[in-house]
Amino acid sequence: MKKADHSERLRRALAEAKARGVVLGNPNILQVQRRSVAARQSRADAFAREMRPIFAELAAQGVVTFYALARTLEERKIPSARGGIWTGVQVKLLLKRIAGLE
Repeated sequence: MKKADHSERLRRALAEAKARGVVLGNPNILQVQRRSVAARQSRADAFAREMRPIFAELAAQGVVTFYALARTLEERKIPSARGGIWTGVQVKLLLKRIAGLE
């Protein structure tokens, strides 16, 4: 079966379901989105609180540029919020979030 055939069959099936009165999609999408945003913001705030003392320690040691902070976090093998590598931009945004918590 070709992709175009599959797409056309899916389109027809959805149109038929809609014609029968089936509500397509999540009728509570706004509520679900709000909960999702709140949960992600809560996790980001918790991570920022966790990282605050580490950034304070590094600042006391004279590590202050975004790039130097990112490099130091990588060297210490401190994982980023999503487990990837640290970048200067991530550090900048995280420091901005930390400042917003205070």
